Amino acid sequence: MNTDSWSALLSQAGDVVSNCDDIDRRRIKQLLDDTRTDRLADAQSDTHQPESEPKITEPATEPVPTSVVVDADVLVADFLCGSDTDARQALESLWTHSWMTLFGSDPLLTDAEALIAALTTDQLAREWRVHMTEWCSIVTHPPGDHPALATAYRGGAMHILSFNDQLQSTQVGASLRGQLPVSVREPAAYTAVFSPEQLYDATFDDEGTYPGPDRASRIE
Repeated sequence: MNTDSWSALLSQAGDVVSNCDDIDRRRIKQLLDDTRTDRLADAQSDTHQPESEPKITEPATEPVPTSVVVDADVLVADFLCGSDTDARQALESLWTHSWMTLFGSDPLLTDAEALIAALTTDQLAREWRVHMTEWCSIVTHPPGDHPALATAYRGGAMHILSFNDQLQSTQVGASLRGQLPVSVREPAAYTAVFSPEQLYDATFDDEGTYPGPDRASRIE
């Protein structure tokens, strides 16, 4: 998906949001909590066995410094809360550097799509999903796993961006680091420590010096 297509979609989202009730981080977080609680309850009560199980992505054997997982709450905030938000700035830092890998999963994107549909329109949510599916590297994890944590574990991502206080807790962080070296940060905190020049030089030391952003911003 090219930059112009993203810019047009973000502009369309801005027009739709201008006619909606206030959409903010707190409202998004509450909707996501409700969505995931309902899905877990449905899964526990569903006795139907699928005809075929999806092939689960094997856990990454090595962490990838240039890979990130963005949880559904931050994805929705990026799309609906405007260009001056922490979420938008963090996602822009990933988009404008095409060598950064954004991992996702079907449950993670489905959660975000459901929130966008609830807050705006089904059509806008579907168009967003098409764009994000093309941007993300998709992994498959067990259906009962937390989408962001499981995606990071399967993809080898070293960073998770989320507004979820529980994911950012010391206890969760210690547990995660026992399996893979991943940090969970809010978008603003990630942007503050993200140094594309240092990361590029450390990762691509045989390809010369950091050339700067290699993809135009999605923001017009």
